[in-house]
Formats: sequence, structure tokens, C-alpha cells
Amino acid sequence: MPPLTLLGGSTGRIDGILALPKLTAFGKPAYPSPFDKAAALFRSLILDHPFVDGNKRMAVAATLVFLWQNDEVVCATDRGLVTRALTVAEGMSDWRKLSRWFMLRSRSIDAIKQAIEDGTLEDLVAGLPGRASLANRVLLDAAVTMMTQA
Repeated sequence: MPPLTLLGGSTGRIDGILALPKLTAFGKPAYPSPFDKAAALFRSLILDHPFVDGNKRMAVAATLVFLWQNDEVVCATDRGLVTRALTVAEGMSDWRKLSRWFMLRSRSIDAIKQAIEDGTLEDLVAGLPGRASLANRVLLDAAVTMMTQA
């Protein structure tokens, strides 16, 4: 049995959602930046309910992976990601606002590597919205650990 069937998903619906980042209008990308694409993916995975359960969790995970594949690390706290997913589920569906939210809370992999090399990681964290420490920004902390062990 295919995994999507076990999760209670609809292949047609999920295929449509996963195609959003590639969508064009009049020969131009409908969602030009990686953050725009991530926002469309995040929003649609939550609001279009492609799975019986876990749509918000899947939206967070898929968006983090999508941006990572585009050389961006989302440096938000777990609480920030959960709050954003709940806000979208409650009706905040403007993908432009979501795009900006992800952009403000992300840093490029190259910028993180440079901050590690320069010893300015604390400055990088201080430049992010909120007052959370590196330890509370789980994905960023994991990325730093991976990069320093490589």
C-alpha cells in the first residue's frame, strides 16, 4: 500500500500542492522567490487538508526541507513555527505575509558558515526577530552542529 494511502492522503490534492512552487502565470513564476514558493507550499498544505491528520506538522516539515534545499535555514523557534501554522489554520492565508515571515527568520547556509568561521554566530542570532537563544532555535542549532562537525 502506498505511504500516501496509509496517511489518508489524496494523491491528486498533494500533487497539486507540490506543483505550486513551479506554477507560472504569463510566462513568469507565480511565486518568484524561494520564500514565496515556501509560503505557498506551507499555506496550501495547511488549508487544503491533503491528509486526514498532521497537515500542520507536514506543512512545517515540508517547508523547512524546501527552504533547506534552496540553501536557507529557517531560524525560527519551534513555538514560532507552531504559532504560524495555527495562525494560517485559523485563516491568515496571505502568502505574501508568510513569505516575509519566513524570509525574516531565515539565513543562508553560506551566511551561517561565515558566522561560524568569523566567530560571529551570536551576532547572527541577535539579528533574528525575537530574543530566543541559539539553543531555542532548534533547526539553526542543528545546522551549526552539523557544520562544525563536518
